[in-house]
Amino acid sequence: MNNTVATEPVFRVLAAISAAPRPLGVSEIRRMLGLPLSTAHRLLSSLEQAGYIERYQSSTRYVIGANARQLAHSFFSRFRIREACIPYLQQVAFACGETTSLAVPVGWQSVRIASVPGTNDVVSSHSLGETRPFDRSPGGLAMLAAMPAEILNRFIAWRIVQEPHTTAAALRRRLVAVCALGYASEETVFAHGRAEIAIAIVANDKPIGAICLEGPVIAADEKRRDKKDVARWLAIAADISRLADEQAALAENHYAHLPPETAK
Repeated sequence: MNNTVATEPVFRVLAAISAAPRPLGVSEIRRMLGLPLSTAHRLLSSLEQAGYIERYQSSTRYVIGANARQLAHSFFSRFRIREACIPYLQQVAFACGETTSLAVPVGWQSVRIASVPGTNDVVSSHSLGETRPFDRSPGGLAMLAAMPAEILNRFIAWRIVQEPHTTAAALRRRLVAVCALGYASEETVFAHGRAEIAIAIVANDKPIGAICLEGPVIAADEKRRDKKDVARWLAIAADISRLADEQAALAENHYAHLPPETAK
């Protein structure tokens, strides 16, 4: 990569492109990051030459390139639980028809590291590598509800500073509900009255991941839910948890040493 290009803006551009739900053009990137147009062009050119981004279908819009995808795959593969979960994700996706994914904790973030597409005509299309604070996704909430009290308290103290509209009391109420049900749920935007769910995978009394059913798999109204389906999915997550308890390597998180307040 061109050594004359400052490192920090390069990573900001790469992060913006990798996080975007669609290809981005230079004008969008410039506005998002507050960069001069000439600087945005120079950064994009450097990243493209290095293979970290590429043009989408020969257009003037950009997506992540082969080298960035290779880095992402290297990151995903460091979580041994990923390969162990794939057969279970396939089983659940086939049964419910919705995309099913695996999220893992990195710092205070939930990171999506594996997915199996559903068989329905319309399914979720979240990106691998998608990263959200624990309280901003069902997978993150499921993991957060399974955290030891000391770690949970640290997260809440950090989050209410980061997000002033979040209160400790409201977040704790949500987590009490997750604990009572055994899973986190969130109403889907494209199927009113239906919700997606996520179930924590726990080993050695700590969450190491969450299975996320990313579509309208249950009724949003708890009284109308099909408890047989939910029980089956809970049992699958419990099977994975037992497997991780028996095979310590599956529970390893090579990023656990990172200060959670700074890991993004």
